Amino acid sequence: MNNNLYQSSELNNKFTGNNLAFAEYVKATEDMIGKARTDLTEENQASIIRDNSPFELHPKSPTNKGILLIHGLYDSPLYIRDVAHYFQRQGFLVRAILLPGHGTRPGDQLIADNKQWVAALNYGIHSIQQDVEHFYLGGLSTGACLSLYAATNNVNAKGLILFSPALKPRNPKAILARWYKLFSWALNDKVWLEKNPQTNHAKYESFSYHWAAEVCELMSTVRRRLARTQINMPIFAALSADDATICPTTFLKFFHKHKNLHSRVVYYSNQPSPILDNRIVTQPSAIPEKRILHFSHVGIPIAPSNPYLGEQGEYIDLLHHEATPTEVNHKSYFGSARDQHHEGEIIARLTYNPYFDDMCAKITDFLRESDPHD
Repeated sequence: MNNNLYQSSELNNKFTGNNLAFAEYVKATEDMIGKARTDLTEENQASIIRDNSPFELHPKSPTNKGILLIHGLYDSPLYIRDVAHYFQRQGFLVRAILLPGHGTRPGDQLIADNKQWVAALNYGIHSIQQDVEHFYLGGLSTGACLSLYAATNNVNAKGLILFSPALKPRNPKAILARWYKLFSWALNDKVWLEKNPQTNHAKYESFSYHWAAEVCELMSTVRRRLARTQINMPIFAALSADDATICPTTFLKFFHKHKNLHSRVVYYSNQPSPILDNRIVTQPSAIPEKRILHFSHVGIPIAPSNPYLGEQGEYIDLLHHEATPTEVNHKSYFGSARDQHHEGEIIARLTYNPYFDDMCAKITDFLRESDPHD
């Protein structure tokens, strides 16, 4: 195990792009990633830096609308690139940021905090506001939580596009990590909730107490704000009932109290929604012919065609199952990280959304219905 992976690079602790144009910010971040990573070779350098860097996509024609996309905790902008291309085809200027601490090495979790994530969020909002008349905010997991944070702070966005929105953790370990800041002095060198080899070049596979505490603090802040602030802008959300990372019911309860009649939720579940609301559409998540049991947290915004994470992608997520990629075969199952076995067979975490195109069609309908004059 490469010990340098678990030490801070000292290059990715704070957001430093405030005085840069977006293209300059992208270039500076690419350079930083190139210096901070420990796994780059001549063969993989270009693809790894691209997958972890912020990016900008321009539509074919001039536009007055845009969207800022924000990836999730431990992830990288690769996880939102497929939906970014969808919005580009819809005529949006698309910008995606990199949250501080991400995209380089797991050790960069040890210092970066949620204040720096908010700083990156604020920069992204300011940046896109300079170049379009109307903009949306979108994000995956923690990125969705940050979008809701901005919405409770009177951001002038047209709407929110949320994937696996994180408002409350499902994992009891993450809940206990909330106490990390108070008792870190007693933990000595206990830094990692989980420490694993790094096999995914676009997502950390080791998880620190520090970031678990930071994201729990952020989610708690957003829940308190939502309890006292009515968000009037329309919301589109897609999430899985079997999400092993966040509590989907917490979001559904918030959504039910949310009053905008144009808002929509796509709820991937093999059971009816626990919340009765005609704006929530339940879509079965078991696909027997593909040996898919249910949908995962990370796969919602990812297309089956994604070359790294898709149906035939290079990466197979076995972090929650003691198996190797070579053991995955036609008898293996795919689903959420919540289930470890199914009839004694391997379950790999599903890293894409089999209904990606259908979800995008529903987003198109949402955009048209929520803003018919667009």
